[in-house]
Amino acid sequence: MTLRSDRVTSSHPVTPGHSSLIIHHSSFISPPFEYREDALQKILAGLAISNTSQQSGVEAFQLQILCDSIENKVAEGLILDRDGNGLPDVTADDLPDFTEVFAQYYERRLALLPETQRAAARRVIEDGLVRYDPATDEGRRLSVDGQALLKDFEAAGLSAGLLRELENTFLVRREPNTLGGHNYELSHDTLLAPVVRAKKRRMAEEAERRR
Repeated sequence: MTLRSDRVTSSHPVTPGHSSLIIHHSSFISPPFEYREDALQKILAGLAISNTSQQSGVEAFQLQILCDSIENKVAEGLILDRDGNGLPDVTADDLPDFTEVFAQYYERRLALLPETQRAAARRVIEDGLVRYDPATDEGRRLSVDGQALLKDFEAAGLSAGLLRELENTFLVRREPNTLGGHNYELSHDTLLAPVVRAKKRRMAEEAERRR
């Protein structure tokens, strides 16, 4: 079974025994590496539990995020070649905490933006594309017209160019709307909880600075 990050070839859930999944990209940030069977079983079991689509199996988007995290560890030299064949071997012990990996992905993708744009990007995502209710401690995704976003967050530093960059990070997706323009929203339900957590943390820090 070959697993690499970046773009997944299929959007269908991956089920146990589906060993033909291949994730392709023209170049990778890490050298080739292998997965031990215990790692594959832990991935299938762990991501099936965290599946937000109410379908059986593993969602390709979640698998992509996990593989991105693992590939970064390989690139940093944190995965050992355990059988001496020249390829690092990912074991179950090398896998990240599944409850944290999506939050790490969110922060890592924001960090790909120029430093001068990160605060504006965070504002747009956490305040513009998510509605958080402190009374219930719950959040939900919003689908917002692009022109409305630009108007509401222009003062925060949002531009058409930054919206395109957010699409390129795969944190945000764009869909045609009935007005002839485009709506923007979080790219996947998986990102909602990490974004809400980040928003709450930012709100607490801002409240502390106002004291």
